[in-house]
This record gives sequence, structure tokens and C-alpha cells, in this order.
Amino acid sequence: MCQIPELPYLSIDASFVGDGNGKLWNVPDSRAAIFKDKSLTLMEKNQLMRFFKLVQGHLAATVGAGTSGNDGNGNDNDEEEGKTKISDEDLERPFVEYLSKMRLPPKIRSIILYAIAMADYDQDDMGVCQNLLKTKDGIDRLALYQSSVGRFTNASGALIYPIYGQGELPQAFSRRFAVKGCIYVLRMPVTALLMEKDSGSYKGVRLASGQDIFSQKLVLDPSFTLASPSTSPSDLLHESFNFLSTRDVKGKVARGICITRNSLKPDTSNLLVVYPPQSLYPEQITSIRALQISGNLAVCPLG
Repeated sequence: MCQIPELPYLSIDASFVGDGNGKLWNVPDSRAAIFKDKSLTLMEKNQLMRFFKLVQGHLAATVGAGTSGNDGNGNDNDEEEGKTKISDEDLERPFVEYLSKMRLPPKIRSIILYAIAMADYDQDDMGVCQNLLKTKDGIDRLALYQSSVGRFTNASGALIYPIYGQGELPQAFSRRFAVKGCIYVLRMPVTALLMEKDSGSYKGVRLASGQDIFSQKLVLDPSFTLASPSTSPSDLLHESFNFLSTRDVKGKVARGICITRNSLKPDTSNLLVVYPPQSLYPEQITSIRALQISGNLAVCPLG
């Protein structure tokens, strides 16, 4: 069990990429996992290892860019650094094009794009892709995934899930913040943001009850949008209101719950399966993710 204050987790044991034939390909998340993976050929293992090494070299060079220039012996490090950094041109190109440029086969590209970088839309079809991933964003997602592997005790993979389900997240939030002297308010909508009249910086919120609450920061749900500001009736307050409204969201998420007799993998209790676009049917333009969780997460009976 992974212990985090107020919220215990368990690790998602493994991730897979599925295809229309019922096969599940393991998602290798470390050097050791790549070599142990029997579903990859020796050539695929070498290609994946070389790509991960390239990414790690680019990240190391990027972090060290601030200290580049001279190594203390009068030698310039920029040339050596340029051998590992990905060019700015490649960073701005679509990630799927860069993977093709690296001559990675379709299977490896699907694993990287949809199971590690977690791309939602078909990256090969510009006509339907509503969120085309650039190389620089793809590299950042790979870095986040790799840095998450083994981050917590007894969580060997990159993914974790809260015991008792996702409903524990708001409960843990309220418990944790109560310890710090904060207040958790239910059924009290925020109707407007209070903004500094001159600078336009955030100042606080106005509740549906008419009460104003001031804070330094605000976390706002992405489903809300800000209307054009209106001036406060009182000039003494030196503030304006940005009224909140619900954003016109056209995208939808379809969810389903299935109860199975057995695990998709006999030796794995909790796992994630990603079905890339067009892997199940030709008209599939988005990824489909199936999360299997078992009784050890206390969201269903054991067995």
C-alpha cells in the first residue's frame, strides 16, 4: 500500500495496449521491463531503448543548458550538448511525425503515443484529431511518466489508484484542509470573480449568498468561462466583477462499468488497457481506456 497523508493508494500493477484481435501488448515503463518483455522482438527492444535514451539525453541537456558554455578547462560544451538535444524544428513538429522520423514501427508508436503520452485523438488523421500532440509536449509527457515509475513505496508502476475509489479524493481534501484550519463549503456556488480594477489581477470570489471571500489563489474548473468584466458599483472597492458562466463544451466522455468473473490477466489484479484509435473499429477516432480494479482496492467484493 502506498501511504499518502489522508489518502492511501495502491499501484496499478500493469498497463497494456489492446488490439481488435484480443491481444494485449505490455507497456514497458523501464529499462528492465523492456528486456523482460517477451512480446517485443529484439529489434523492437533495441529501438525502444534507443528512443528512451535519446529522450533522457535531451532532458539532461535541457536541464544542463543553464550551466553550459565552458567546462572549466576552456572547452565549449555547446557542441557536445547539441548531440543529445532534439532540434527546435523537431520539437515543434507533430510528435507522430517525429516518431516516424525515428523509424519506430507502428506498434511501438502506438505504445508511446496512446499508453505513455496518453494522447486522446488519432494522431495520424489530421482531419479528426482535435488535439495534435507536438514533440515537445510528447517529450514532457514521457518525462512525467518515467519520473512517476516507482515514485511511491510499493508502487512499481507509474499509475496509482485510491483505496475506496475516486470518491475518497474530495473527502481527503476536506479532511486535510480541516487540519490546516480551512473551511469546506457545500451547495454554495461562486457567481463571480473579484478583480483589481486597475491591474486586472485576481482578488477573490463572490458567492451566491452575496458574500465576498478573498484569497491569493483560485483553482477553477475548466468547464467555467469568464464573461467580460463589469465595473463595481462602488469606486471605493477598486474592483470589478468577472461573472462566471458554463463553457459550451462540445466534447463528451462515454463511461461504462463492467463486472467480470476473472481478471483480463490471471496474475494481475489492477491494470489499465488502452485501445488506440482504429484498433477496435475503423470509425474509432479516440483512445478507449479500460481500467480494471479488484477487491483489494475496496471498491468491489473480493473474489
